[in-house]
Amino acid sequence: ITQPLFTFGKIDHARKAARAGLAAQTALADEAAGDIAVDAAKAYWGAKLAREMGYMLDDGIEQIEKALAKMTGDDKDKPDVSIQDRQRVAVLLAEAKVQRADARLGEEQALAGLRALVGIPDADIDDSELVASTRTVPATLSGERRPQSRAAREGASAADELAKMQAAYYWPDL
Repeated sequence: ITQPLFTFGKIDHARKAARAGLAAQTALADEAAGDIAVDAAKAYWGAKLAREMGYMLDDGIEQIEKALAKMTGDDKDKPDVSIQDRQRVAVLLAEAKVQRADARLGEEQALAGLRALVGIPDADIDDSELVASTRTVPATLSGERRPQSRAAREGASAADELAKMQAAYYWPDL
């Protein structure tokens, strides 16, 4: 059995390349986790928006139905409206119902996506009111902390260390 005493840095370069490769893979895993978090946030807020729109459309449909009932009813305060106006209100009601169905479908799709992303079959959104939020936008953008940037730097470092390790093979082990 022989044990080399000096390898001209082959082992050191191999270790550094392995560490850099591991750091690059960790950065790419962080990127994937971040993508999933963003997708889950999009699904959550999409479901919340669709639900809020549905509530608004329900209120609108109720108001339109009241107006239509008042127009077609037998009340003595029945407004004097033409057949065309009644038809316009009926079309408005039908359009509101179609939009309500679209909002319901959007909510169901967003909830299905949210449930798939978080892995909880009965996940739902909270019932708090949807309010506007304000965020400050940075004046300059920097990609240095992005996972892709870190992975690229670490991958380049690993490639450099592997090249140095191969160059050390020109020298024999002692």
